[in-house]
Amino acid sequence: MFDYNTVVAIVFRIINFCLFIGICVYLFRKKVLPSAYADINEKEVFLKGLSEQRFMLENQQYELEQKIIAQEELGKRLLDKVVRWHGAKEVQQLTRFQEQKVRSAVIQQRTAQKYDYINQHALEQQALKMVLVQLRNQLYAKFVDSPQATTYMHELVGELKREIQ
Repeated sequence: MFDYNTVVAIVFRIINFCLFIGICVYLFRKKVLPSAYADINEKEVFLKGLSEQRFMLENQQYELEQKIIAQEELGKRLLDKVVRWHGAKEVQQLTRFQEQKVRSAVIQQRTAQKYDYINQHALEQQALKMVLVQLRNQLYAKFVDSPQATTYMHELVGELKREIQ
């Protein structure tokens, strides 16, 4: 049936095969498996770093979005202030313009009053001079020959001068 040599050859082949598998397993564990674990660890560290970087970038993005929102709100508040300031400025300019018109009207009124006063005073002075001349002429005609005339005339002129001043 079986030849002894064949059986021994089969057994040695099985032993050689087991030995070959054992050496392969040994080499796999000593050489390939540590480098595979190292590669896996490197990839885990790399993935952890990427995860942390992603987390940091998400935080930065959130902070930037918050800053953008804050800047937009600040811009809106500044725009509201500018609009209110512009409205207040227009009201102030309108008020100044109206005050200037009132002042101009008051100045014109005072100027007209002064002009009227000066004209009235000039007319009074002119009328007074005319009255004095007429009065002097009438008195002169009435008292031309009398000695009381000069005394009376001097007293009258003196009284008129005091009233004028």
